[in-house]
Amino acid sequence: MTEPLDPRLARYLQALPGALPPPSLGDRVLARHRRRGRRRLTAQLAALAASLSLLVAIPGGIGRIDPEPALTAVAPDPAALGEVRALDRQLQAGYARGVDPAKLDTLWLARDAALQRIDHPAAAAAQPVRL
Repeated sequence: MTEPLDPRLARYLQALPGALPPPSLGDRVLARHRRRGRRRLTAQLAALAASLSLLVAIPGGIGRIDPEPALTAVAPDPAALGEVRALDRQLQAGYARGVDPAKLDTLWLARDAALQRIDHPAAAAAQPVRL
């Protein structure tokens, strides 16, 4: 609990002048406010410039979507598919009988070549594979 002030002390304290801020305080506050505003504006302009530069850097520009190239379906060569199936059967039989690994490697290479002819028929025509 606080005790009441002595009336003389209360009059003395009320008679004291109030603390005045320095005269330059208002100017300093306004200057700092302006600097913050300029920094904020500069940051916003920098973000805008970066966004615009990204849009310019995108090939084709905005709103232009290149259509996907038309995909053409090519039916695999039935002879090549039959060759892969035959090589698969030979590999299974070879593993079951315990055939020499060198012979199995040869069969794997032949199978890979047959699959390449299925996947890339134009390249296979240019480079014949001998078994």
